[in-house]
Amino acid sequence: MAHGMLRPQERQIMDLHDRGFRNGEIAAVLGIKPVQVKRVTSRFSDEDGGFEAMIVRGTIALRRAIESRHPDKKKELGS
Repeated sequence: MAHGMLRPQERQIMDLHDRGFRNGEIAAVLGIKPVQVKRVTSRFSDEDGGFEAMIVRGTIALRRAIESRHPDKKKELGS
């Protein structure tokens, strides 16, 4: 998703969101409250439909599956 019209922090949030990070993870990485992340992702995300949203959900599911079977891979996956 192109995030050209967003403020810098909103862009950071959406870039991490698009890469499959969960809201809590984004909040921890950026040092902000999870409610701020949720506000931005719910406003700018296309998760209610679309191919990109499907890819993001698939990436998240894949990450969780790998982490559950290979706990040693968490660090490599950036979790």
